[in-house]
Amino acid sequence: MEKQVDNMCIAYKRHKLRLLLLFMITPIAVGIISTLLSKDRMFSWGDMVKPPLAPPGWLFPVAWTILYLLMGYAGYLIYQSDSDDKGSTLCVWIAQLFLNFTWSPLFFRFDLKVLAAIVLIALLVLIGLLISMSRKAGKLPMFLLIPYFLWCSFALYLNISIIVLN
Repeated sequence: MEKQVDNMCIAYKRHKLRLLLLFMITPIAVGIISTLLSKDRMFSWGDMVKPPLAPPGWLFPVAWTILYLLMGYAGYLIYQSDSDDKGSTLCVWIAQLFLNFTWSPLFFRFDLKVLAAIVLIALLVLIGLLISMSRKAGKLPMFLLIPYFLWCSFALYLNISIIVLN
């Protein structure tokens, strides 16, 4: 009997670990696919007239990797919570991930910078909603999403500045 309980505990821990990995890998995979769809044109970043606060190109993959990991962990914590709104909160998590996915191809590949700015505004609304909704799952998921909101706000500044300057 004790052996069965131990096996069940091990199986449960493995299940939780698989879920954590799924939530952590999903945003990174979405980001990689979005980047691959835009890669040919991302080199144009160096040719654009950029605003004064524009970071160097190498910072973007570093920042996004960290943000995707934070986003993934927040999603996992929401999923694991006992919140009554867990399902709708995860729907918002997925919706914002989809909008996040669309920005790079719109901005770089299709050169639809105005539409990309509109997508960023919608993304910020969804991230704000997600932050608000995730509070019911605990303070940690909410705090993990704040850097993402701030970075996307900065991205909107860059997006609009590039429209104006180019």
